[in-house]
Amino acid sequence: MKHTISFIIIGLLLISGCTPKSDTPTIEESAVREAVIAAYQEGICNVGDVEAIRKGFHEAFTMYGTHEGELWMLSLAEWIASVEKNKSDGKYPPEEKVTLEFPMIDITGNTAMVKTAFYRGTRLAYSDYLSLYKFADGWKIVAKVFHTH
Repeated sequence: MKHTISFIIIGLLLISGCTPKSDTPTIEESAVREAVIAAYQEGICNVGDVEAIRKGFHEAFTMYGTHEGELWMLSLAEWIASVEKNKSDGKYPPEEKVTLEFPMIDITGNTAMVKTAFYRGTRLAYSDYLSLYKFADGWKIVAKVFHTH
């Protein structure tokens, strides 16, 4: 009886066009993850590598945040200027390394939405939502919104 129910469920999934999601990342999911780690986790947070930042972020990138109910924006150029100042002030590498976990990567064609859990040391600091597009030279982060924990 148990096998019959399993076959019925599998048959319904196949008929409906749905298949169970694999725990193994696709090539594109891996490419998105690598772009985010290289440009954001390492480039901005842990190393201050402007070349890696420019490779993984689109030049029109904007970060959006709120403060006391007001929306603010930060351009990539402004963020890079901050990274360069921090680097010249000797703030790299940081005392507590940043690591990212990826609870969600959703890809449709040449677009991706990524949720990251941003850890500073062992403390969850932010939940980030990153939007990416795939260009001829790879995946690039085009926007970020976030929640501070």
